[in-house]
Amino acid sequence: MLGDEGDLAEILTRPEAPDLATVDADLDLAVGDHEELVARRTLLDPIERGRFLLTSYGGAEREKPVRKREFQSEVMELDETAARARREGDSARLASVVLEAEEKLASAIMAAGQSFTRLERAFVEELGAAADALAEARLWRQKVDELRAKLGG
Repeated sequence: MLGDEGDLAEILTRPEAPDLATVDADLDLAVGDHEELVARRTLLDPIERGRFLLTSYGGAEREKPVRKREFQSEVMELDETAARARREGDSARLASVVLEAEEKLASAIMAAGQSFTRLERAFVEELGAAADALAEARLWRQKVDELRAKLGG
């Protein structure tokens, strides 16, 4: 397996012709390892996981939330409080601001998770409704074909 670019360079610069099957297998393993690492990082980070789900469902990322004015006010208040705490050398207040920001982050992640849960439930329900409608359409098509056959025959 290829551990780093040096291994690849060594394989490709050997004086004898490399075994192409081995090189291909090594490259496949290296690509597979990289894809696994990217997937693992995506799953471990709740924001990356949310971005993946959002794009998987056909959504588009936004730079700022739709409730931009309210959000900006919250951020500005937090920044002002943090700046005041830094000026006054109030490390306890600064730690409190960090804690408040962490709580807002956790709340936003929780809200995104709840939205995806609701979306998934709605999707499953609509998927079931679509499956039922298609089954009904298939049966009606069979009935129409049967009746046409009797009409013509």
